[in-house]
Amino acid sequence: MKRKVCLYKKLICLLAGVLFLQMMLQVPASAAESELLLTPEEQAYLSEHSQISVAVDASWIPYTYLDPDTGEVEGIVRTILDNVSQTLGLTVQYVPMSTYQEALQCVKDGDADLIAGVIQSDVMAENYNLQLTDPYVTIRYCAVTKTNLENLYTPDADYRIAVCSGSYAVFAFENKTPSNQFIQYPTIEDCIDAVETGDVDAAFVVAYSAEYFLNQPGYSDLVSALIEDIAWQLSFGVGAQYDPVLVSLINKGVSELPQPVVDQATYGNLLNAINESSDLETLIYRHPMETIFVFGILIMLIVLLGGIFLRNHRRSQDKNQKLTQELVVAERANAAKRDFLCRMSHDIRTPMNAILGLTELASRESQNTVVVEAYLGKMKSASQYLISLISDVLDMSQLESGKMVIKKEIVQFREIHDTVDALIRPLAAERQVEYIFDDHEITASYAKIDKMRLQQVIVNLLSNAVRFTPPGGKVECLLSNLECDGKRRRDRLIVRDNGIGISEEFFPKIFLPFEQENAIHDQYPSGTGLGLSIVKMLVEAMDGTISFNSQKGMGTEFVIELESECAQAGETVPEADGGGKAASFAGKRLLLCEDQPINAEIAVELLNRMQLQVEHVTNGELALKQFLNRPEYYYNAILMDIQLPVMNGLTAAEAIRALKRSDGRTIPIIALTANVLEEDIAECAAAGMNDCVSKPIHPSQIYAVLEKYL
Repeated sequence: MKRKVCLYKKLICLLAGVLFLQMMLQVPASAAESELLLTPEEQAYLSEHSQISVAVDASWIPYTYLDPDTGEVEGIVRTILDNVSQTLGLTVQYVPMSTYQEALQCVKDGDADLIAGVIQSDVMAENYNLQLTDPYVTIRYCAVTKTNLENLYTPDADYRIAVCSGSYAVFAFENKTPSNQFIQYPTIEDCIDAVETGDVDAAFVVAYSAEYFLNQPGYSDLVSALIEDIAWQLSFGVGAQYDPVLVSLINKGVSELPQPVVDQATYGNLLNAINESSDLETLIYRHPMETIFVFGILIMLIVLLGGIFLRNHRRSQDKNQKLTQELVVAERANAAKRDFLCRMSHDIRTPMNAILGLTELASRESQNTVVVEAYLGKMKSASQYLISLISDVLDMSQLESGKMVIKKEIVQFREIHDTVDALIRPLAAERQVEYIFDDHEITASYAKIDKMRLQQVIVNLLSNAVRFTPPGGKVECLLSNLECDGKRRRDRLIVRDNGIGISEEFFPKIFLPFEQENAIHDQYPSGTGLGLSIVKMLVEAMDGTISFNSQKGMGTEFVIELESECAQAGETVPEADGGGKAASFAGKRLLLCEDQPINAEIAVELLNRMQLQVEHVTNGELALKQFLNRPEYYYNAILMDIQLPVMNGLTAAEAIRALKRSDGRTIPIIALTANVLEEDIAECAAAGMNDCVSKPIHPSQIYAVLEKYL
């Protein structure tokens, strides 16, 4: 299972640029059509030189490489340089070399005017006698390893590290971690091969190149991790023996590059290179157990069918027919799952790209607080969408396994109105759709229902209605009370729209998981196909019914009827979490055990705002030692992550509970975990933990839990 999760995460990471590429394809006309101002010397140079020669490392995928079909140089640098040369009116002759070192030597010997990619550094300029142009793209480096290596980047690290010969990494990393042993290899692929064969402990290589090679057969056991503080600028390197006017010309061409062109070149060439490498061999290497299983099943079927045929021809025909039917069902199920994975990868890429892109944009506008705040708001929305997407998948799993718990609470219907309105009205405004929420026919204000799940049902139906209603259309939500006898009540929810409607052929599939009407996809945004399945299961779990009516081109109407308990006399609606709680925590000490620096920073900041004194450790063993080193009852509570290095959170909690000191048995231990299924909560309780807080941490949630124990 862990292997599959890693595989899916790799797939998502490899495809993460698709949406960003689509968003950036439109280049502003003003940038593309601007007139280039040249000096007389530059004009004279262009009149005398119509062509430049460029040495490239043909092994540097996806920056410069040879197309296997045409033999032509392709890649990120080719796309960018073609744009620059077109701006200058030059033609480019590419000189492919086998290694980066050979490409550098080619320019040094005068066999090419310039080299395609050189890190903007005085070291590179001096060592290889180059004139460097202005940078045109930023590259990141990563570490490729088989396992997680401790203290890989510290000055006293002692590992065998592979680096590419002639690259700036040789100088930079030797200076950064001088005690590591750096071994130079001709190409990036050779560096990664050295990790695979065990000749080195790690390879420091360009991140996008590593992403490509780790997608190839034979590297499934390798992992990569970005080197956080490394981001270098890539330039063109002109031989020192050539006229510096060429440098000036290329700088002007680079300055005319629109950022969308650079982004398109980067993500487009990365994905093209990866797609060209996808074949049956890759599939088998990535899924060895599944491949063995499939072939094993096929062999078993052949043997079984052969034996049955020899014994009884008629029985063989019956069995074949039955097996054929089962295979059809299995193929349909597999097709639905494959389709679901494609949609999930797309939907997850969308917010991931938004977050990455907006983070980059915000970093460029650090002095403009208004713009940064706008970007942060958009990043928060993208993060919330990603969480809701993951929640949909978890909800589906819980509902199908019967583990979904309906939690009844006293709810005022006005609260549901306000919450739903806050979520849907901005969506409707963006789509230019008229939106109406009418709950005036609710005569009894309070009911005992699962507020969160009812809101989830309403939001799901309304978001679908808004999505599939064209601009100028109308979406309505009508909530009414049918009856209430003081003990039981029956309410009706109607969600209707005058949108595109649903074809009758799709009616039987409308509540099936992963199903969506294909005709919709070309014109309207698609989701995972889980929304209506979850709605139906939630409604039935709340003892309700759901029906629908739709006509193609006319719209759709969903009708839900729910039965619930009336709120008893004297009962009140729980008040929302208010301010002022933090004052009650003043002077309290809390031990936070969290290994992820960003998560820890967020948690410490939230807890400090509650006036809590926080001490932070990074693994379960340190938490146990820290607890033992303090006097009894020094800490008022412990926040413990579950997935920790050295000693995990569950083991640490059990060890604290087993201590002979009295506060070890009584101190509140609260789990921090992304796994919030019933069995996960039970596992935490069995380890001696008092409560759980789900990740990502929400301030109101952690405040409420701490208030119970402090």
